[in-house]
Amino acid sequence: PKQPPRITRRPGLPAKSNSKRERIETIYGNDAGALILGIKARDLWIMDPVIPLRKSLAFSPFFSKEVLEIVDLGEGGQKSQWLDYEAEKESIGKHLPEEGSKIRCILGPLGGQKVITFGRFGICDVGTVHKGRAAHMINAGGHVTGLDWAPNRPQGFQYLAISVKGPIPPGEAERNSEFPPAYRRITGPGHIQIWRVPSSSKGTIAGKPSLAIILCHFWGNVRSLRWCPIPRKLEDIKELGYLAMDIGEDTSFIKITEPLFEGRVPDTLCTCVTWMSTHEVAAGCANGFAVVWDIQHHTAPESRGKVIPPHHYLMLHQTYILDISSCFPSYPRTICTSSMDGHCRLTSLDDPQADTILTGRSRLSSNACVWVDCIQTVMASEDGTWVKMYPFRRFWSSTSVARQSQGGVILDLAGSQCHPFVLAAGGEGEVVVFNPLRKTFHGKIKVYQQTWFQLEYSPQSDMYRIMEGFRMEKISFKFETKGSKGDGHSTVFEERGGVTKVCWNGNPEFGGWAAAGSAGGLVRVEDL
Repeated sequence: PKQPPRITRRPGLPAKSNSKRERIETIYGNDAGALILGIKARDLWIMDPVIPLRKSLAFSPFFSKEVLEIVDLGEGGQKSQWLDYEAEKESIGKHLPEEGSKIRCILGPLGGQKVITFGRFGICDVGTVHKGRAAHMINAGGHVTGLDWAPNRPQGFQYLAISVKGPIPPGEAERNSEFPPAYRRITGPGHIQIWRVPSSSKGTIAGKPSLAIILCHFWGNVRSLRWCPIPRKLEDIKELGYLAMDIGEDTSFIKITEPLFEGRVPDTLCTCVTWMSTHEVAAGCANGFAVVWDIQHHTAPESRGKVIPPHHYLMLHQTYILDISSCFPSYPRTICTSSMDGHCRLTSLDDPQADTILTGRSRLSSNACVWVDCIQTVMASEDGTWVKMYPFRRFWSSTSVARQSQGGVILDLAGSQCHPFVLAAGGEGEVVVFNPLRKTFHGKIKVYQQTWFQLEYSPQSDMYRIMEGFRMEKISFKFETKGSKGDGHSTVFEERGGVTKVCWNGNPEFGGWAAAGSAGGLVRVEDL
């Protein structure tokens, strides 16, 4: 493959695009082949203002399987065992949320809302109270910290992995009391849920989700969770990513005693993770460093129990890294990071000392960043409520494309390899969806966003309410003057009412499926 363009500011590029041609070239480059692919993306999605259409779902035009390096890691030194729930109910229960945790939620259209109560791992079909909605609600049992769809599933069941916060084991908090909570390395029983969602031949949701697998482990709460997104053909339909297992009709309990690979960073902890290829993993750290491991040579049984050194350990920020994203598939050797220091940084691992660039400093930390391959752009939050796009070839400049209309701070962003649409989740419980590709080609085009749903929580009644059915709205990019709604003040919202994680299904046949998880444990799955 040809060398990617340098991401540092280059002489000759204007500080501001003065024409449509300059705007397109600074995003896609002046190569004729790249411009043709950019025009193809425009023709596919520019007429869809906020929601992807089923007929337009396809891999990014810039995606090419010819440049992928598929490395089969095998099972290596991984150790796991199947658990019998009835025989080991007490030990399994230490890994799971409290059994009595119930959620009461008001669902349905205005004038016809109903109170729904469901317990741990309970499921509610939203279509029974709100006709026409192909959505389901799940009680995951705790604060959702990770959410991701399994790739390479062109048909049949779709699988959603969920990680939640569990209770801190006795004595663990005191053992690390000299560190603030965000910097503590707390171990203990934890788990990962894998839910199966049935699908139809038309790409729609065909029934209620069910809990397929619970992975029990002793590594504490999962801070970040990612399936390897590299497209590859799975020989066995029961294989999920790199973890192969026999999937029955009932819930299976599996205890992972030793992983395929384990990497550690001394004197700090990893806060977020991303895949760069089938054998490279990058993580952000609490001390502002980013670390990259090549795991293909360290998965053999003889490497079991050894601490594997990384091949990159780079100081990219002054403090805590909040999110990390690989620019896969176009530039898999490039990573984007966002930090508590108020900056986002784009770094090429081919030359990390010279080929790296920062955004301007935001007044508030940027909690999330995501690569959108269809428009060759990084999307990141800025000043709390705004979403801005930073083109790969013009990372030093930004364009506003969306904002949280209720004034909440953005907690997560989700992009897809199958379309350019982006999900933004806020601390006030609002999830919006929009199409940034429209702003890519036309600077003065009308840009719209739509609220997928609004989650509210009342601590007095310990009850949730979900509002939905919002209209598409035009985005105003005018900043309010002092004394109005945007005078620099931020509203503090109830933590359990915030939506912490969102994700798109990365399989083109089901690319319109989305999932959102909240701090209270509610997870919504819907075919948008």
